[in-house]
Amino acid sequence: MQYKNIDGPDKLRLAKAMLVESACDWLEKLPDPTKADYALLAEAFKNRYIKPPVLRFRSACEMFGKKQGIDETVDAYASRLRGLAKRVDVNDDTLLYAFVSGLKPKTRQLCFG
Repeated sequence: MQYKNIDGPDKLRLAKAMLVESACDWLEKLPDPTKADYALLAEAFKNRYIKPPVLRFRSACEMFGKKQGIDETVDAYASRLRGLAKRVDVNDDTLLYAFVSGLKPKTRQLCFG
């Protein structure tokens, strides 16, 4: 909006138009004064959708602490770890390191010697 120099009522309309799926449902449930003011809407959006650093840190710790379960397949473990990685927004190398570190010792040894 800054780049295009969008301000005032257009800024609020564009912000609302950019919301999709569950965010649209969230918008509908907001009080009318919040929906009518860009600053209030932006603050409500941040509170609802932007994770504080402490929660990202907790998710990262959880991701690196996860180990493949005794009866868990590699696919199920990978899927579980990818879900945690989405919360932290890590790059592929970091995710791979966490994944390999959490594999069962015998599986890790088969793959990487």
